[in-house]
Amino acid sequence: MQRTTLPSGLEIEALGRCTGSFCSEVATLAVTLLRHDGSKDKHTYGMCQPHVDARYVSAEEYAKHRQQWGSSTLGQSVYERDHYEIRPLTEQEATEVAYEQAAPERWEAEGRIGAFRRIVALHQCEKIDGILVDATSAQIVVAVHDALNEKNRAKYGQMPVGVMVDFALRHTS
Repeated sequence: MQRTTLPSGLEIEALGRCTGSFCSEVATLAVTLLRHDGSKDKHTYGMCQPHVDARYVSAEEYAKHRQQWGSSTLGQSVYERDHYEIRPLTEQEATEVAYEQAAPERWEAEGRIGAFRRIVALHQCEKIDGILVDATSAQIVVAVHDALNEKNRAKYGQMPVGVMVDFALRHTS
């Protein structure tokens, strides 16, 4: 998956998912590191409740974990909860996450170019009209498509997939 930074500054995984390791849950909480000087870190991560509960523990639990594991990288990564601001998503953040969750419907409505957008967002290759398309090729096709005017977009969208990719590669070098 590929992380996305929303206009509000919240970082999430594709489709509005939690930034916890390999999590498929929707982000419902915002987590921000509080610096020693009282300021906030510039990154705010969208996470699900189970990941927050597992990773951000009380000072007592954190001390037990450090005693057991020391500075070793073994064991689960946990953080002292008091050093983080953990809050529900704001209305703007929740709206942006909901918009990201609705991406599959938008991709479906766009047809073939939506399939290219899906590859870019999920960073996973897939077959389009029988041709395997990787994320880099899909990203170039989407960039060319978005740069064209309406008349040329229609023509470009009618091209066979291989020709679309070849055209995009030739005209973006």
